Amino acid sequence: MLIILSLPGLFRPRKIQQGWPGWRMLIRDISLSAVALEVGSLLSALLAAYLFQRQWLRADLAKPSAASLLIQASGTITLYDLYLFGVHRLLHLGPLFTYLHSVHHRSTAPTPVTAFAIHPIEAVINFVFLPAFMVLTPVNFYAVMAAGLYFQVAAIVLHSGHEVFPRWWRRSALGYLFPTVRFHDFHHSQGAGNYGIITTIWDRLFGTTVPIAWR
Repeated sequence: MLIILSLPGLFRPRKIQQGWPGWRMLIRDISLSAVALEVGSLLSALLAAYLFQRQWLRADLAKPSAASLLIQASGTITLYDLYLFGVHRLLHLGPLFTYLHSVHHRSTAPTPVTAFAIHPIEAVINFVFLPAFMVLTPVNFYAVMAAGLYFQVAAIVLHSGHEVFPRWWRRSALGYLFPTVRFHDFHHSQGAGNYGIITTIWDRLFGTTVPIAWR
């Protein structure tokens, strides 16, 4: 966010929606993000500590090779993405949207601080996957941490409100698998479609992709 504000000449041409959400919305999103991240990360850490104490964690704590880390992190990210896609679809239904996810969608023109401006309950639902995954599988701990970090970076980038990806990305294999900022920005401006955060795989498989005009 500070980079965008400090380099307006660089980012202004890449802005997707015209206008500015205003300081009130920014302060609201920052406050919500602080609460959501604190609640979600704290409860997830406490859950992981409890599971470790009970010796229920099956995660491998050894330092992996680079190849093993890449493979396991990629698999974890893919499954985490499926989980988040399913949760996101459910959160757009009836009371779940009204009482939970609508908090996030009040920002129709997202900024980087919108990424985690969510209801605390939604934050817990999002964060709980990784500790649970370490109970169910012997995945490497460092791969899980890498997957969590990747999700957070992807969420911030896709909520930036500025198309940081070049035009060639859309026509490449990478553009087919990974969403652009415009892809998710449309979800906020229209309120439906393009539910994926980490990849577009599940949107394509379940028919929820909405084509985006590229200007």
